[in-house]
Amino acid sequence: MMKQLLFLTTAILLLSGCNEDTSEQKEFIDQVKANTTARVEKIPELVKFEHFAYNAKDLRSPFVAPEPEIIQNKLTQVKNCLHPDPERVRQPLEKYPLDNLAMKGTIGSNGKTWALITAADNTLHRVSIGSYLGTYDGKVS
Repeated sequence: MMKQLLFLTTAILLLSGCNEDTSEQKEFIDQVKANTTARVEKIPELVKFEHFAYNAKDLRSPFVAPEPEIIQNKLTQVKNCLHPDPERVRQPLEKYPLDNLAMKGTIGSNGKTWALITAADNTLHRVSIGSYLGTYDGKVS
């Protein structure tokens, strides 16, 4: 019973503090509202877009698998372009991505020129035209 009375008394005292006079705050808010004018920016004019007519109705749907003969035709076309040689012996700089390589300079002798490349592990390598570097079969030309 004593705890309830103590709780009730504390609650009444705390709530009585909420009844303070807030007229000063109301006066300040009214003064700020009176001195402030609202600025409304002009609405930007809408840009008119031209209608795009989609004319690929008669083509194959991109959501349907292509026919096997179409795939075969694409494969024969790919064979005619250049591809890296998978049987080629890999060079030391091919194990590093290009962003881990940095060119430090060039040297030359008897009409031959080499580039000096440092790898991520701070090793210095010498490359010339025809050398490979990077993880995607990059060839120095």
